[in-house]
Amino acid sequence: MIDESRGVSGSIASDDADSVFVELRINPRTTEFTVSFTSKEFTAKELKKFYRTFKERQFKVSGIYQRDSSEGVFALIAGFPKLRLSLCDFYLEVLPSTHVPANLWQAENLYRRIDQLVSIAPRPKARAWSLFCRSGIEALITVRNEYTVYCVDSDEIAIEDIRRNANRNGYPTQIACEHNSVVEFLSTPPKEAGLPELIILNPPKAGLSPLERHLLIQVAQKNPSLKMIYHSSNLDHACEDLKEFSAAGMIVRQMEAVSLDPLSGQLHYIATLTR
Repeated sequence: MIDESRGVSGSIASDDADSVFVELRINPRTTEFTVSFTSKEFTAKELKKFYRTFKERQFKVSGIYQRDSSEGVFALIAGFPKLRLSLCDFYLEVLPSTHVPANLWQAENLYRRIDQLVSIAPRPKARAWSLFCRSGIEALITVRNEYTVYCVDSDEIAIEDIRRNANRNGYPTQIACEHNSVVEFLSTPPKEAGLPELIILNPPKAGLSPLERHLLIQVAQKNPSLKMIYHSSNLDHACEDLKEFSAAGMIVRQMEAVSLDPLSGQLHYIATLTR
């Protein structure tokens, strides 16, 4: 597929559970291309061999990374210490420790869908919170829809990446970041965070803690027009969180699933809630 703004993207997969899923993406801003592949067989040693082979053939290899499928975290094998990504027309550089979907083709679909949900009934200059913000892609999507965004994450490296990526994509003042736990932030939100019209939540696989849910419900009770977008890869914990929100008077308007990995069949779930 060729697109003037996104460059070239393509993917190929096999029905064989032990075979390789391959994706190719070319970044139009940097002329770099990213090759992603999924297999049960590749080791760090074999990836380093790939790196040497590409270098010997005079390719300029930015970096090679290996992702732990259970933790969702990338590890640097060789080369440049940051992943360079093109997602939803944004250019990102993030450390491998940041949680980023391995299959960028499917990640594009996920974040495009979140973009659509954010853009419904836009509220120019309204305040939004991005909690457990990780790579910051949701914050960039939200700012593009004319919100001002306050990001919170307990990972200091992720917060620094978000600040740099906001500047890199032309939003130096519309995104504020706080290195803090979500519980601490919700317990005493700073004045500059404001009262949100939109909250985007991407909690850990274990879901929200009871205290996090309680504090979020308190925020929702202060603003009848609040909209919440909740997304998670763990259906059981997502349902538990949504059940508690519903019991507190929030309405689950819709819930849908997006495929993230054609090999494993992994799904990611997105829910929209209002008062």
